[in-house]
Amino acid sequence: FRCGRQLGKTECICVAILFAIYTHEEFTVEVIAPYQAQIDLIFMRLISLIRNSATYQNSVRRNVKAPNYTIELQNGSAVKGFTAGSRAGGDAGASRGQHANMLVFDEADMLNQADIDAALAVIINHPDATVWMSSTPTGKRQSFYNSCWDKMFREFYYSSTVNPNWTED
Repeated sequence: FRCGRQLGKTECICVAILFAIYTHEEFTVEVIAPYQAQIDLIFMRLISLIRNSATYQNSVRRNVKAPNYTIELQNGSAVKGFTAGSRAGGDAGASRGQHANMLVFDEADMLNQADIDAALAVIINHPDATVWMSSTPTGKRQSFYNSCWDKMFREFYYSSTVNPNWTED
């Protein structure tokens, strides 16, 4: 998702994560973001969506914030959150040794190639794994930019002007 600000990228990510962990057993999602505040936001929204669902509110087996955010469901599926990048200690090192069926990068344009490469290693044993990247472009024309033009990925692009609250001002 290459989209302008406040267009619902995080909401889309959360819905995709929940769909994946509720429709598969023993399915793991790993979320990578450059800042802890983004991991906090995603996990608060995931828990909010779960708690507000009469169908799913009792499905959480475990929900912890330390050492990393983790939500585990009764069906064995889980979502884990990690920070990466130079501001978080570098190269997505916290995700080393993990495994995932789905890898989600939030604010991917703020991550460098080493961050993305290190995180991609977690899906190496899952040939059917999916990768989601989401960011408001920064103009850096690095890893996220290159992924947007790579035929291996499907890009969804929306400018800020599609936001109904957007004005020329």
